[in-house]
Amino acid sequence: MFFTRKRTEGKEGQKPCDTIDLVDLHSHVLPHIDDGSDSVEESLEMLRYAYAQGVRKIVATPHFYPNMTNPVDFLEKRGRAVEALSDAVSEQKALGEDLPTIYLGAEVAYFDGISRSAAVSDLCILGTKLLLVEMPFERWSETNVGELMSLKAKGFQPIVAHYDRYYSYQEKGLLDRLLESGIAIQLNAEAFLRFGTKRQALGMVSMGAVSFLGSDCHNMTTRMPNLSDAVRVVEKSLGHGYIDELMADAVKELESAEIIV
Repeated sequence: MFFTRKRTEGKEGQKPCDTIDLVDLHSHVLPHIDDGSDSVEESLEMLRYAYAQGVRKIVATPHFYPNMTNPVDFLEKRGRAVEALSDAVSEQKALGEDLPTIYLGAEVAYFDGISRSAAVSDLCILGTKLLLVEMPFERWSETNVGELMSLKAKGFQPIVAHYDRYYSYQEKGLLDRLLESGIAIQLNAEAFLRFGTKRQALGMVSMGAVSFLGSDCHNMTTRMPNLSDAVRVVEKSLGHGYIDELMADAVKELESAEIIV
């Protein structure tokens, strides 16, 4: 899966983004665990805002930095954050409020030896082999790329988080190598909203190089949920078919994932 392919052109009569169920694969909605949400209340506001934009499935991907914490402590802290948010979301849903379905994963900062780490399985999106990896913000070495390929060879599905942030650092042809190896690419919504990255992001979508979109939302002030804004840009430039297919593929990849609330 996740090979480069030409996506379907938008056709007259296809639904606009207002009626598409969006999947946000990258978010920091869990409270009190990283530089994302500061409180359960803020997390609820982020989820409400995302739902109003059409997001129906959202993956909580708190940062895991191996140089700052060990996997056991991270998982324990993540578990407490999940419990607090799940209780609050369940209470709101019981009162009749509509909120996105939440899945659980992590945004794992790359480290040498990641493909050999026993902790990788616990850092995937629960119930899947999908692993969101934050790569170095510099030109990647053959070791960096090799670790991703080793993860893939061992049965995991590496997803490069916000590839739009690394693109300018990388050598020509790297994206093709990643795609040919079955490495999945995630783009942030902001890539479609900034002049300097919009053209490249749209080009990647049009060539079928993007497997997932994410808001990478952190709060309700400076980094709010904004996935629908990006979707409108894609639809305006490329048509509805690209988003339909992207979201259908994302839903399929999450079929086996565990819902936390």
